[in-house]
Amino acid sequence: MAQTKGGILVQTPLELPAALVDAVREGNAILFLGSGASIGAKHPNPQRSAPKGDDLKILLSDKFLGGRLKDRSLAAVAQFCVSEAGLLQLQAYLKELLLDFSPADFHLLIPEFHWHAVATTNYDLIIDRAYQSTEKPLQTLVPFIKNDQLVEREAKKVENPLKFLKLHGCLNHSNDAEAPLIITSDQYVTFAQHRSRLFDMLRGMAHEFPLIFCGYSIDDPNIRTVLFDLFNANERRPQYYVVSPKFEDIEARLWQSNRITPIKATFETFLRELDRQIPANSRRLSSFRQSGAPSIDRFRVLADRTYGEATVQYLATDILHVRAGMPIEQVEPVDYYKGYDRGFAGVLAKLDVRRKVSDTVLVDAVLEEETASRKPVELFVLKGAAGNGKTTALKRTAWDAATDYDALVFYLSDMGALRADRFQEIHELTNRRIFLIVDRPSLRASELSLFLRQMQTRKVQLSVITAERDNEWNTRCEALEEFVVNSYPVRYLTDLEIGELLEKLGTHRALGLLAEMKPDDRVRAFKDRAQRQILVALHEATLGRPFEEIVVDEYARITPEAAKLLYLDICTLNRFGVPVRAGLIARVSGIHFEEFEKELFQPLEKIVYSEYDRYIGDRVYRARHPHVAEIVFSETLSNHEDKLNQILRILGGLNISFSVDKEAFDQMTRGRVVADTFPSVEMGRSLYRVAQQAVGQDDPYILQQEAIFEINHGGGNLPRAEKLLGKAEEIAGHDASIQHSIAVLYRKKALDESNPLLRAEYRRRSLSRLRSGSRRHAYEVNTRLLVLIDELKDMLREEQGASGRDRVLLERMKEVESELSTGQRLFPNDEYILTTEANYRTAISDNPNAKIALEKAFRANPRQEWIAVRLANLYLEGDDVASAKTILQKVITEHPTAKTAHFQLGVLQARSSDVAERRSAIQHFRSGFSNGDNNYDAQLWYGRELFLAGDYAGSDSIFDSLQDAPISPSAKRTPNACLTDPGGAPTVFKGQVVKQEVGYVFIASHQHGRDIFAHEYNSSRDHWEAIQLYDEVNFNIAFTFRGPMAMNVISIQSDSR
Repeated sequence: MAQTKGGILVQTPLELPAALVDAVREGNAILFLGSGASIGAKHPNPQRSAPKGDDLKILLSDKFLGGRLKDRSLAAVAQFCVSEAGLLQLQAYLKELLLDFSPADFHLLIPEFHWHAVATTNYDLIIDRAYQSTEKPLQTLVPFIKNDQLVEREAKKVENPLKFLKLHGCLNHSNDAEAPLIITSDQYVTFAQHRSRLFDMLRGMAHEFPLIFCGYSIDDPNIRTVLFDLFNANERRPQYYVVSPKFEDIEARLWQSNRITPIKATFETFLRELDRQIPANSRRLSSFRQSGAPSIDRFRVLADRTYGEATVQYLATDILHVRAGMPIEQVEPVDYYKGYDRGFAGVLAKLDVRRKVSDTVLVDAVLEEETASRKPVELFVLKGAAGNGKTTALKRTAWDAATDYDALVFYLSDMGALRADRFQEIHELTNRRIFLIVDRPSLRASELSLFLRQMQTRKVQLSVITAERDNEWNTRCEALEEFVVNSYPVRYLTDLEIGELLEKLGTHRALGLLAEMKPDDRVRAFKDRAQRQILVALHEATLGRPFEEIVVDEYARITPEAAKLLYLDICTLNRFGVPVRAGLIARVSGIHFEEFEKELFQPLEKIVYSEYDRYIGDRVYRARHPHVAEIVFSETLSNHEDKLNQILRILGGLNISFSVDKEAFDQMTRGRVVADTFPSVEMGRSLYRVAQQAVGQDDPYILQQEAIFEINHGGGNLPRAEKLLGKAEEIAGHDASIQHSIAVLYRKKALDESNPLLRAEYRRRSLSRLRSGSRRHAYEVNTRLLVLIDELKDMLREEQGASGRDRVLLERMKEVESELSTGQRLFPNDEYILTTEANYRTAISDNPNAKIALEKAFRANPRQEWIAVRLANLYLEGDDVASAKTILQKVITEHPTAKTAHFQLGVLQARSSDVAERRSAIQHFRSGFSNGDNNYDAQLWYGRELFLAGDYAGSDSIFDSLQDAPISPSAKRTPNACLTDPGGAPTVFKGQVVKQEVGYVFIASHQHGRDIFAHEYNSSRDHWEAIQLYDEVNFNIAFTFRGPMAMNVISIQSDSR
């Protein structure tokens, strides 16, 4: 039994507090080790023992100070040593003293328990070596030395991560100038900024989990400073424990007054008692334990090998094997249609609306034949605006692939890691293609890119299907583009899909106010709102009120007040789509997860949900949808001051060593967002002052974002922005985004400048920051275009006849045309470049000076192809086709190798009703490219004309060569060059369906004697679903870079059935 003597907990024999034992058994305890925990460590010299603080002070004094000043503190003695011999000498000696110590036998017990974390102020490698020496440790150490390590990224590198905080440095990193071994008083101040997030991480965990101090004394100033706020009897946190072989009565009472239970034992005795009281088979590793073979065992084709334990665990913790009969959390239909969607429950219950895009992906990815030409590693991307149902479409695709087509499908958990070793093992044992569903790739673009590259190297057949918002993909997923095979737009619900959804709402009695309407009126009422997010449309149509009103009313009805405020804190962060750490919420609101579970779960049920993230090492919260979270934040905080105070409070609690916190931090501090949110420039500046406290004064990202804020805010200050960007450039001068921001700044200064000489100089500076030889990003190309067009517009406003004006004007137009051509080739569907191009065309068309200058230049030199093409386009915009043809024919006569002119003239002739012109078009298309060049549009049209001429072998050869052209997947599959009649209407052809598969058919065209491919994506759903094998059909023909494609297919026989 435990006895208390003089306020000290004494065990006779040693019995540990039940709460402590339970915490260790469940993996919830944090082990905090000081120098006393190293006592007993082994050394090659049996006479040597691990030095404690006083021992180390004496050794340092003898080494560097001639044995003097031993009565001073260790920190003071160390400071004198640095003064006498220098920091490097001191660090080297510390390494010499400590490097050869290895764990004692009792230290080897540490890896046999599951800890929430281990923290230490020791420099030695005793704990590191204890884990390395253990054959099967329950966890793998993940050392954290300084701020620049992201928690989840480091944790995902190993199978069972254990955060190991080396707060004062590590012998393995003793030469790191930013994170040396901390021993002197000055170092605590100087280098704390490089370890501040480690201490924040410890403080955050200590709010939720019990600390066990081993090897510390009550007078250790470092620990009391770091955890001052936790050494408080009134602080809401777990009971702590301190293990030491000696306690004075007064010392024990002081510990107890801070809710820290003293346990009188050596570290060895403590560990051995834990080992005795907690059976090995009950020490919690994770929830993955299972009996029997894993669910994927039926796919295994190698009889002599089974899945390893690590793979079995991975299946239980990181990825979901999608299959019939998998465990799911049930959901009520009414709750599902309100946005509460956990896992696959809604899909399994068929509550979702089947989207055409899901079937298309199934055809392209899952049903695609495994041929030698198929890429081993593929990426398929669903793109669309927020709230368009991309995630649901992903889940539907995964479920149908697994259950209808027996594919091996996995769904990556939001908190899961991508492990190449595990997928390689699964592929080796199954010998089949793996399909992996990954939602929100922008949050893990670097991780996913590395993983796909590893899969390529290991020759694993893998198809990844993912979904992302258009803007997030364009700005953050550049590293993934090389793997993309196809991308698919996810747009608003079609009429047929709306009808199906309304039927499901009726079946499940979830129509709300729509139940009182006639079916046609229901469709109209829903369709009126269907241009917004699906979730929004559902709420507004069924409840008859604006979605914002519904969400705010739901928020107002939450009680008690603590639950309401917790929900607001969660929404403030979850509106960015990232989970919210329970430790962060505990820090900023004082509400711990245990309190949430006991007191606040019921009022927030189906509004907030939580789950454990083993890589973060904490529970995380989410609202039911980021859009709901955004409304709660924006509508319930009634004024800008309230919004600012809320953001500042949250910013102060973030620890950006966690990826989820960093993502939220980056989103909240984006310059344009801050400029749009706060009308007062001082509000925005106060936000950046707090942000700098979180990341430091010299963080280039936050300097850049504050500059962007100043550039875009109506009350912003351009000189201030220039100063901020100058500082950011000093720190990270090669960063392309910073250079781009500087270019934008100079463009803004040029637009505001009235002095023409200064305006020209600012534009020169802007263009110099945009690397003309390396256009890696669409925004670089677009900004370059904007600067050039700004200058062009100035020239067009000048008086006609100004000296040299026409020549300079034409040079600038030529440069714009060239840059546009490059941008369209590299980024064919970029919305910003397309908008800029449209604005340029308008500026040229609306200004007669441009046309006059072009005509004058062409008369002077009719060999200039770009002038001819631009002038022809101007004529076409004015419906003057004859003049356009004349110009193009003239430049071809003068310059026979003018490929763009050949192509443009070919397009005009191909669309002509004149038979002779149509015949000559084919030669112009052939002259529009050379073998191996990048004039792909000319090659497509040439293949088109060969097909129409009946030269199918020639046409097939052209389209086969275009298959491998470096064109974006979306551009490759986009139909164009549609066959039209003389009036411009699509020509209707007739044929018979001769082959039918899920999602596509082949049609034998009566006019062409050729089977033509048709994909359901290019026909209306109701017409497509009416098609049957051998039906006679009407259709149009267009061409992609893969060849002819039938579109708008309609069965002639469907009406008679």
